[in-house]
Amino acid sequence: VESTHAFLGSPLPPVSPELQLAAPFQPREHIVFCLFGDRCSCSGFFLDLVPLVVVGIWVVMPVVVRYFVMMLECRSNWFLEAGALKWGSRAVGAEMACFEDEHLLVGVLVLAGTVIWVALPILGLLAATKELVRRYSLWGWKTQRLAGYFCQGLAPRFWYWELIVKRGDVLLILAANRIPSSQTRLAAHLILAAAALTLQECCQPL
Repeated sequence: VESTHAFLGSPLPPVSPELQLAAPFQPREHIVFCLFGDRCSCSGFFLDLVPLVVVGIWVVMPVVVRYFVMMLECRSNWFLEAGALKWGSRAVGAEMACFEDEHLLVGVLVLAGTVIWVALPILGLLAATKELVRRYSLWGWKTQRLAGYFCQGLAPRFWYWELIVKRGDVLLILAANRIPSSQTRLAAHLILAAAALTLQECCQPL
């Protein structure tokens, strides 16, 4: 910021203490990423990658969950076993009985992947954001640098809304999409939509 003003030939005007307290964003030079800056150190480069990695994991999370749910999807149908026609539940897209032998191993791997790709990132972001909000407030530059993507436009007491409520809504919708019965699936979507709208209207997080 200072170097930009010096280059343009106008000094950076002083900021009064009252304005610093009133303004939600305080102009600081290190708010800007130094990924390709002249003065960026190696440690600064990797520190600047942290918010980008966090947002990347957050964006791909619904895709990962969708494929996990697809791997566990089962349907009841007639199938051949040892030359005999039997009725049972089979994994969709695979010739294996649901949650038996190989498919049980798939279920264990899906559970482990859900913990790694869904539970741990959400819990880690919640813990980190809560600590940053406690120490620097929601609009502090350190909080905004790491968690600003998830807190934009929210009231300070609802800093967790995107991390818990909205992400939980997305995950529930992905799970409801795999319900075999179309009537039950439609009812589930209507219930989720009504619950989300009611919660949004009652809490007013924005």
